[in-house]
Amino acid sequence: MNISSGIIELDIQGPRDMAVVEYTLWQQSQVKDRKWKLEFQKACMAALDKGFDLAQIYADQNLTFFIQEDVIEGIARRFVSDIEKWVKLS
Repeated sequence: MNISSGIIELDIQGPRDMAVVEYTLWQQSQVKDRKWKLEFQKACMAALDKGFDLAQIYADQNLTFFIQEDVIEGIARRFVSDIEKWVKLS
């Protein structure tokens, strides 16, 4: 993680598209409910379909995009907000 000009830049290793997939798998491992797991997958697919990587999602904090892509609000919030936590754990 690099902080410059007040903007936090995350140091995400590996291919950008695979980081989205790995992050989604981590999110899914944090829940037991099948519907929630599917909602995280939906968020992942929406991000990949539009070419968003985790750094962009983190910088934008645009949960409205995911809600418009039919991801339920709580999962959209978690998908957007937990990226920094995942990077620190990785």
